[in-house]
Amino acid sequence: MGLETTSTAPPATHDLRNLVACTDCRLLKTLDQFKENGCENCDHHADPQTYTTSHFSGVTLVLDSSEKSWIAKRLDLDKRAIGMYALDIVKDDEAMGHEDDE
Repeated sequence: MGLETTSTAPPATHDLRNLVACTDCRLLKTLDQFKENGCENCDHHADPQTYTTSHFSGVTLVLDSSEKSWIAKRLDLDKRAIGMYALDIVKDDEAMGHEDDE
């Protein structure tokens, strides 16, 4: 018996350049996936360009988001949807909606 997949899980990809991260929970998906389904963790369904960024570093894959997974718990992902997550988000002023004070 193989692993069952759900329609919310992002498909396997070998090209991380096409992924964007939710700025709130760090879930990684393509922009098209965010447009179609929003963010499963944060219930975002607006324009994904308002809550995603391509500025992230590191990737981890959560296959078991239960309290049994010590790494999911350590990264504060134990109550999140199964999927790929950025380890760190670079929050630039444009992505956060801030303007430079000059």
